[in-house]
This record gives sequence, structure tokens and C-alpha cells, in this order.
Amino acid sequence: MKNKYGLALLTGISLSGLIVMSAVATPATMTASSQNNSQRARFVHKLIEESSAAHQVDESDIPLAHTLRNQARALYQKALAFYHSGNIKAADNTWNQATDTMFKAVRVAGRRQIMAGEQNQEYEQRLASVKALLDAHARISKQKKVQGQHVRLQQAVQVQLTKADSLRQQGHLNKARHVLDEAYVAVKTAVKGLRNGDTLVRSLHFANKQEEYRYELDRNDTHRMLIKVLLSGHANISSMQGRAGEFMLNANKLRKQAEQQAAQGDYASAVQSLEASTRELVKVIRNSGLYIPG
Repeated sequence: MKNKYGLALLTGISLSGLIVMSAVATPATMTASSQNNSQRARFVHKLIEESSAAHQVDESDIPLAHTLRNQARALYQKALAFYHSGNIKAADNTWNQATDTMFKAVRVAGRRQIMAGEQNQEYEQRLASVKALLDAHARISKQKKVQGQHVRLQQAVQVQLTKADSLRQQGHLNKARHVLDEAYVAVKTAVKGLRNGDTLVRSLHFANKQEEYRYELDRNDTHRMLIKVLLSGHANISSMQGRAGEFMLNANKLRKQAEQQAAQGDYASAVQSLEASTRELVKVIRNSGLYIPG
């Protein structure tokens, strides 16, 4: 990834190469020449205190990076003591250790920045996916003449997108991505619902009831996520009132029953309970104004 951190790291590596070349390419000269060791001391000091690599560690919020840099500083001072005492070989070896330790600090400092860059890229890709699915939902709802459903979904999803963006701006990228993922699953479920029409045709084949249970568990979860997005203004969807509240209460009871049945190894009954739970969730979604087949 080409960014200021990558440039800093490359700059640091170039400096490291120069130091290593001066230390390793002609060891006999280096250990014999006081002038060369004095120059070496200046190089290492600049690497630790003044280089772009040093600035990268300064900007890092990773404690280990600062710990390693302090170790590099201590090694630098130790090397100076060897140098002033006339032990040139020991000074040379210790400067090598100081250099290596500083570059460990740089790598640690850069790791989170690189990861953050990758996470930002993944966030943008998921955001683009949500918007693409919303566009698809708009087209299909127009074809089926149910544009009101799209307006309801779009308003709910926009709340989630605003929340995700706010979390991202505050530096909570993982939380922001989680909110965005919820919106993605919700819109995807809604699009599937429109495309399936009034009849949901299932032609899936499972190796056993346990595998089917896992599928139904995932389907139940996706419907719950759609409800969470549609009713994002509610602090607790379980406390909904009226018919929707009754449907949600039934869905939760059936879900708990399914989990208990699965824990006892009765996956056949667990599948039936989960299917019944999901049908109740579909009623909640329809009650919110968004039609999906059940």
C-alpha cells in the first residue's frame, strides 16, 4: 500500500541499508577506523531520533513500538560507552543491535497503520455493496409497484449508514464495520424477498438434520438483522408493543426452544421450531411495512 507510512518505512529501510553496508561490507575498516565509527554513531542517532522512521514511531499509539525504540536508545548509549572506552568491536556490534531494534519498532508501528488502511478499504467496499443492493431494491420495488417498501427500507438503512460513519469518524472502525455489515445483511435479505415473490421455493438438500438446523439458524439470524435495521429507532426490539411485539415474543420463544432441542440432539424438532420462529419474524417485518415472502 502506497501511503505516507509506506514511504516512511521505505525511507527507514534505505537508511538501514546504508548503515548495514557501512557496517558489514568493510568490517575490517569499520572496526579499525575511529572516524568511521564516529560517523556510524551519527547515522544510528539520526535513525532513532530524527529520521522519518523515528517520526512514524512518534505517531504510533502502539506501546510496544515505543518500548522497542527506548531499547534502541539504550543500546545506542551502550555502544557509545564502548566506543569511548576504545572497545571498537563491541561498539560496532552494539550499534548493529540498536539498528535492528529500531527497525523492529518501525515494523510494529507500521503494522496497525497498514491494517487500518486495509480495514478502511474493506469498509468502503462493503459500503459500496450496501448502496448497490439498495439500488437493486429500488429497481425491483418499482417493477413490482411497491415503491413504498423501498422508501421504508432506505430510511432505515440510512440511519445505520449514518451511525457507521459516525463511529468511523471517531476511530471505532471495527464497530462501524459491524453496523455496516448489519445493514448489508438486512438489505440483502430484503432484495431476496422481493425477487422471490409471493412463493418461497426451497430446493436445498442437506446431508443431515444438523446441517439443516445450521442453515435455518442463519436464516433466522438474517431476518432478525433486517428487523433490527428497520426498527433501528427502538432501543430494544424485544420490547415492541402491539401485534409486532406479540410476533417478536413468539419468535424469541420458538428460537429458545429450538436451541434447547438442538442441545439435546433433536435437530429435526429444532428445525421445525426455527422455521416457526422465522415465520413469526416475517410477520414482524411485514408489520413494519416491508413485504417479504414467508
